[in-house]
Amino acid sequence: MSFTNRFNDLMDRLGPPPPPKMAQLAGIDRTGISRLRSGGRIPKKDGSTAAKLSAAFRIYAEETHQTARLCEIVGCNADVPFAKMDAAITDYLFEEDDTPLLGSGAKSRNISYTHFADRLNTTMEICGISNTELAKQLHMDASQISRYRNGRRALSSSHGIDPGGVLIQALYSHVRGDAVRTVLSDRMGIPCENLTEDTFGMWLLETDDKNSQILFAEGLLKLYESYGQEAAISLPSYEEIADTIPKGTSSAYYGVSGIRNAVLRFLREAIDEKDASELLLYSDQPMEWMTQDPGFFTKWAVLMSECVKRRKKIRIIHNINRSLEEMGNAISDWLPLYMSGMVESYYSKRNTSPRFMHTVFLCPRHSCVWGFNSLNCGDENTMYQYLTDEKGLMSAEAAFQSLLKESSPLIIPYVDMPERKPEEDDIVLDGNPFPNVRIRISSRQVIITPKKRKNLSFGFSHPLMCRAFREYAQYIR
Repeated sequence: MSFTNRFNDLMDRLGPPPPPKMAQLAGIDRTGISRLRSGGRIPKKDGSTAAKLSAAFRIYAEETHQTARLCEIVGCNADVPFAKMDAAITDYLFEEDDTPLLGSGAKSRNISYTHFADRLNTTMEICGISNTELAKQLHMDASQISRYRNGRRALSSSHGIDPGGVLIQALYSHVRGDAVRTVLSDRMGIPCENLTEDTFGMWLLETDDKNSQILFAEGLLKLYESYGQEAAISLPSYEEIADTIPKGTSSAYYGVSGIRNAVLRFLREAIDEKDASELLLYSDQPMEWMTQDPGFFTKWAVLMSECVKRRKKIRIIHNINRSLEEMGNAISDWLPLYMSGMVESYYSKRNTSPRFMHTVFLCPRHSCVWGFNSLNCGDENTMYQYLTDEKGLMSAEAAFQSLLKESSPLIIPYVDMPERKPEEDDIVLDGNPFPNVRIRISSRQVIITPKKRKNLSFGFSHPLMCRAFREYAQYIR
């Protein structure tokens, strides 16, 4: 934001003061104020005009009983000496927009400054949270909160904020009482019963770019449109690769080659065990071990496909950090398996550990690949246990079920789903614009039914996905 924009913004947010009044308080000509507002004049930050303008804003705010509001805008306390308040006003007027969206070491979340500021303000006003109160919770200066609220700063790891965690937790701790929950969920556009820390965090940080929501929904529908009844990627048969899968008796595997061999052994044994009816999968470690070796990945895909062909149910918990892009990747990577109707997927609502990574690939009562490693120990030092003893398998299953309780459905397949009468706010897209797909969109769920597989439907209940599909439906209408 330029000096001119900041000057006009501050004028407007305080009243605005009429140009003659501002000129009188600043001790400059009325035409000078007009030129400042039009951009015809830009004073120097360390010049006398800038000092006069800052003092004029301070005096005007005091005369109109808006000192607290002015201080909140410019990021200073209301009880500071006049000189410090004037300096804060000057800094505000001349501040350059050189702050990165996130800290240099963080991944961009594409959070709009003003969009985030609006939602932060909405939350703090509904919950009755002051800058000082929130700053104490976050162990930072109240002026920093003010800068977030007026759109002058985006969330930055350099300021000690984890956009996916600490701020959301601090704010949500104030979401108490039916009245607050009702008003906030109404502003978020979701049913009150769907208001959780997870849905609140996604709403607070999500981008205001409706195009990204529309493109996400359209891209997902194209995937379902393109897959027929025998949807699958071109792969060798299980019989062709079975003899290349190493058998083993080891109880521990090490490094990248170790986890690959352990997983291939795990899937091969799950296929061969006739009474193995279910696989439970979770991993929050980087997935390069799976994707970087094409030979291994092909074998993995063949074995997973064989599992679903043999009617073995797969439950997988994905780690998704509140991003439509991450959800889209998780769905597209697994779509050939989803089309079998044998895969249920969930997304974890827990924040991943900044220190450790975990892997649980479990075939209940038979075997488990169990990994618990430091993120920074180096690939060659990672260790994965291969559990087959009853007590170890029970412990692994308890861990998985604990994670599942703190997860929500990402995609749930429905076989022979009964047709129900659409509710008042439902949107139904039947063959438009995709001839081979029927979509029913409600506030709580999206149901996609590929017409080539009318007995199989897929339900999506993630709030971001529901909102994206509603935006898409409105766009094409």
